[in-house]
Amino acid sequence: DLHSFPTRRSSDLTRLGAGSYNKYEQAGKVSSGTLLQGIAPTSMYLAGTHTSSQSFFQNNSGSRDNLAFKSNTDLLGGKLTTFFDYNNQSYSYNEGCTASNIAANGQSCNFYNNTPNNENNTVYNYNSFRNWIAYADYSMSLGNARIDEKFYAYWGNGYGGEGYYGYANAAAKSKSTLFEPSLEKTHQWGDILKADIPLPFAGITLQPGLWFQLDRSQHRQNVEDIVAFQQTENPLYDEDVRRGGEGAYV
Repeated sequence: DLHSFPTRRSSDLTRLGAGSYNKYEQAGKVSSGTLLQGIAPTSMYLAGTHTSSQSFFQNNSGSRDNLAFKSNTDLLGGKLTTFFDYNNQSYSYNEGCTASNIAANGQSCNFYNNTPNNENNTVYNYNSFRNWIAYADYSMSLGNARIDEKFYAYWGNGYGGEGYYGYANAAAKSKSTLFEPSLEKTHQWGDILKADIPLPFAGITLQPGLWFQLDRSQHRQNVEDIVAFQQTENPLYDEDVRRGGEGAYV
């Protein structure tokens, strides 16, 4: 399994796959085994996957790249776990592109886009999403209680939209083919401190905890004229939202 827990023994894994609709996968994983024996015993792995495919429908394609890292370390009587996972995937509709166009511009090529591979001018039929998540978790025993501290962070960036035929703006005299590309970015980080405390009766475990979290997201959407290759007016909306919270629980 590419995303199982790190093992005490070193190992390598390679996987190749092929399927219908030109689906191909290449995957690999390297496990370190136990390092720093006698100091802070640590085991870790690094795994990666690339998948590409066509579709039952013509001119459709998609791809995904994933990279993951995880480590476990025995430290100061407890266990430290770190984790990182990166994901990059896209979906495209290549109507209007010849094989040479796709070879030159990549899968983001399409009839409606004069600047392929440009995130700021990507039309509704090319959608991409990238995200990563990371955390560091430390847990240890204190008497009969178990203490756990986790810090985490998340980042995401995706775009897509929709197309239609209509008036570019209120002053337009004639209709045109339009699309509304949208962009959304999300940043999130936080911390959770909790304890599991067995009570000396009725088999009950008390779990008090503290947490905080901060979020920031950006949402933007434009209207663009596909024929003229230009933005027709100010963004439909462009908002930057920030939120935060903290609390205690039992």
